[in-house]
Amino acid sequence: MAEQEPVVGLLEEEWSSIIELCGDLAPDEWARPTRCPGWTVQDQVAHLLSGERMLMGDEAPDIDVEGVDHIRNPFGAVNEQWVEHYRGHSGADVLEEFRTITAERLEVLGSLPEEKWAEMGFTPEGDAPYRQFMAIRSFDAWMHEQDIRDALGRPGHQSGPVVEAALDRLVRALGYVVGKKAGAPDGSSVVFEITGEAPRTVPVVVDGRAEVVGEVPPAPTVTLTLDQQAFVALCGGREDPEDVLGAGRVSIDGDGALGDDVVRNMAFMV
Repeated sequence: MAEQEPVVGLLEEEWSSIIELCGDLAPDEWARPTRCPGWTVQDQVAHLLSGERMLMGDEAPDIDVEGVDHIRNPFGAVNEQWVEHYRGHSGADVLEEFRTITAERLEVLGSLPEEKWAEMGFTPEGDAPYRQFMAIRSFDAWMHEQDIRDALGRPGHQSGPVVEAALDRLVRALGYVVGKKAGAPDGSSVVFEITGEAPRTVPVVVDGRAEVVGEVPPAPTVTLTLDQQAFVALCGGREDPEDVLGAGRVSIDGDGALGDDVVRNMAFMV
């Protein structure tokens, strides 16, 4: 018997976490606004459900969403069509459909041959192997799970394989954040000290270009210390950097101006 593709385990863990989290929600909890503009807790689950439906071949409902302020691109318009469609359902019904479609998806994914996992094709990050596309799905679902948890005041799922994979993906973008977005000068270095259940120390050195490196330089230009939730929220554009800075949730040691610039430019997800 062929060994299971690792990303299938990540998806199973993530989807199970969402099902458990939302299994006992009252109607008012389903209706709570989240930090994704215009979306409630129910809308978040509807979004994740619709993504898996499209991967099973279903087309988006023909619903006019023109004029919705938070739509930024054609993908956003499709997402909103699905979300609007499910607003006519109860939260419990949306969760039950999510449970059903994710079980079907796990069955499909579990039977895929190796050549399918290696097959190049569309992903939100450009053409890549199918396994990378599914890794992005796991990451996206975890980010939205955190949106739901924030709205409900139920923090959790901050460690384990899904979280490690998600943090790996966020960390890989920090060279872009420091060099391109924050414009850190050549010769400078920024160290991210991420605290929490899955702590990380991530040094970024600018030497012609900004790159994440394996060792902390002897005298970093600036060190940013922040908890895991703040790090994820800033990278995902979920919180206003000024609010995070004003609340003292980031400690800046060294070049304060560069540190502020980095924090203000950490959002890189669309």
